[in-house]
Parts: sequence; C-alpha cells; structure tokens
Amino acid sequence: NGQSVGVQSATLTRIVNQTLIHDIDQQNSVTAYANIQQAYFQQIQNLQGSPTGGTSLPDQVTSLKNAFTQLSQSPNDGTLQAQALAAAQQTAGQINRFGNLLNSMRAQTESDIAAGIKIVNNDLNAIAKLNVQITSLAAQGQSTADLEDKRDMAINDLSKYIKITTATNGKQVTVLTSSGQVLASAVAETLYFTSSNMLPTSFYPGGGLSGITVGSPTGPDMLTKGNLGGQLGGLLDLRDNVLPKYVAQLDEFSENLAVRFQDEGLTLFTDRSGNIPANTAGSYVGFSSYIQVNPAVTANPTLLQQGTTGTEPSNSSEVINP
Repeated sequence: NGQSVGVQSATLTRIVNQTLIHDIDQQNSVTAYANIQQAYFQQIQNLQGSPTGGTSLPDQVTSLKNAFTQLSQSPNDGTLQAQALAAAQQTAGQINRFGNLLNSMRAQTESDIAAGIKIVNNDLNAIAKLNVQITSLAAQGQSTADLEDKRDMAINDLSKYIKITTATNGKQVTVLTSSGQVLASAVAETLYFTSSNMLPTSFYPGGGLSGITVGSPTGPDMLTKGNLGGQLGGLLDLRDNVLPKYVAQLDEFSENLAVRFQDEGLTLFTDRSGNIPANTAGSYVGFSSYIQVNPAVTANPTLLQQGTTGTEPSNSSEVINP
C-alpha cells in the first residue's frame, strides 16, 4: 500500500532515587573503612593465634614463667637452665615476630594508600569526563541515561575510598569531600601521595610520612580537614594511630621485661649491642623488633644461676609477673 514499515526507538529515560543513591554511597564509605581495618586486624589475630592454642605471646610468657619456677627449685640443674634459656629465646622470638609484623603492616598501609589514590584519581577523571559528555548530549536533546548510569557507578566506586557528598546542577554532578573540597565537576582535581620509607620512628605530620594533597604535591592537605572516611581513611588511621599504639605497647612490654630481669641481677634480654635501652620515653622505640637473649647468657647458661651483674638472681618467676 506504499506505507513504510519500521520500528521507532524510544528515548531512554532514568528513574532513580537520588536520596537512596546518596545513602548507599555514604554506607559504602563506612563499610570500606571497617573492612580494611578488619583485614589488618585479622593479620594480627593470625599471628597471635588462638587463646588456647599455646602459641600466643601470653602463652610464651607463661612458659617462661614456668621455666623459671622450675629453675628456682634447682638452680644448678643444667637441664633446667637449658629449658629456661630455650623459653627465653622463644619469648624473644615471638616478640620479634609480632613487632616485625606490626612494622611491616605499617609499611603495607603506605602501598595500599598509594594504590587507592590511583583508583580515586581514575574515578575523578571518569566523573569529570562523563559530566562534560552528559552536558553536551543533553544540550542536543539526546538521551544521557546510559552515561548517567556510568557516572553513578564511578561515584559509587569512589565512595568506597573516601567519604564524599554530591551536588547536582542540571545534568552536572559536583563531587566534594565531606569538608567541602571540590574534587570533580567539569574538571577533576588530582590527589597526590608520596610513599615513604617506613621506620619505627616515622609519624605524621612532620615525621617523614606523607599526607594526601589536592591539586599538587604542595597543595592543601586533606588530612588536616578531618577523617577521610572510606578505605583511605581506614588505612590512614591504621598507619598513624592504631598500629603505632600496638607497636608502642609492645616496645614498652619488651623494655619492662628486660628491666625487671636486670633488676633481679640477670641481664637476660638485650638489644643487638648487648645492652638494654634506657627506660625513658622514646629511648626504646623499635625495641620489640630486635630484642634478643643476651649473647653472654646464650653462650653460658650457668649465668641464669650466677647472674650477669655480680648479684645472684632470685630465679623467681615473680620477676615476670604483672
């Protein structure tokens, strides 16, 4: 009949609940923060072992206490001296493993932060480019639904790494930090982070560790604006607060253990030079990573009975009681 036959395509439209999307993005940040910290805590738990497994640091200290209890009953017994020495070596070894793990975990946070920054910058660039494309297509009267979905996905991914908020102006979405720093609109800001050579004495700020700056390596530091949230916020909290506290507590435990034996006339635990760090704040930073049984005692276990300071030790387990 001369009439053409075909299919007319409909314009794609989006029906979304922006409030729900915002809530999901906020929850993403909270969940990612908790998940990354849990992953690190699990490493600590794996080394500590089960409370009933007999391999934890408290278990090693108990074994050391028991060995000295037995030795106190027969101080000249060579077998008991050897057993006490072995228990001391095992205790020092467990402290070393724990200390080294904590320090390596701090170093790992640096690598994980650097990797996260790359993903954040990729997401910000994607959001900015999509903003430009969406604005252009909308001006031409074309559908932008597919591109808006892709932009939502990029924002969703970004929210896993830092806590963000968004503001909509027409078809364009502006991404901001929780403190109001604009990160992406028609153009994207770049975040900068410099991985550092992590040392037990490293700290932020001013102690050799980098913050996260916006726009340039010397730009505004996001860490001065409060917790970033998300995975990056969780990693920074681990690096700057949680893990240093663990290390400080272990260093203090190591120092107190060495000093209490020394006070009893037996320099049982020392640093690499055969000395005990001064029992003052800051003097024994990192001690847990290299505490060892005094080489003199290792070479001559009878010192467990004779003492190392000219005063015969009590050989009592009370020395390592809390």
